[in-house]
Amino acid sequence: MPGLTAATLDKQFQDRRRMTRARNRPKHALYGVTQGATSLASSFVDGVTGLGLKPLEGAEREGALGFFKGIGKGVVGLATKPAIGIFDLASNVTEGIRNTTTVFDAEGLDRVRLTRFIPQDGIVRPYSQREALGQFWLKQLDNGKYFDEEYIAHLDLSEHDSVVMLTYKFVPFSPPLLSISI
Repeated sequence: MPGLTAATLDKQFQDRRRMTRARNRPKHALYGVTQGATSLASSFVDGVTGLGLKPLEGAEREGALGFFKGIGKGVVGLATKPAIGIFDLASNVTEGIRNTTTVFDAEGLDRVRLTRFIPQDGIVRPYSQREALGQFWLKQLDNGKYFDEEYIAHLDLSEHDSVVMLTYKFVPFSPPLLSISI
């Protein structure tokens, strides 16, 4: 709908609408209806007030020529702004309905524990915090450089502030991590 918004010839209206839409995304159906109705009402009000204000603003800036340009902008805005409000109403209602159906999806849920370690044989064993932590360290090492590397085991050398990591391939030494490959 950027084309119809541009047709209003009203930069302030375009900016205000863009900011409102970016800030107020409908999270559920009821919010979509209220946000859409608010957008529709403000579009109608902007269209009607623009019919009177645009000629005055144009006259202040450019005199008589600006006054007539303002009349043109006001008339165009009177037609396009309410139409944009109707489209915003429909868009907000449908987005709100869509978001209502996905409110419990994984997007908003926080992870409670680290990802389970599943060895190369593919057998799922009981969750082990220790193995999950070792796998996590390997996957995060050097900003994920070794993300595809297969973790086998690790030994935490707390007294030396180091970890010995056992993998299938060689992982370069990166203090405080030592690597042993088989």
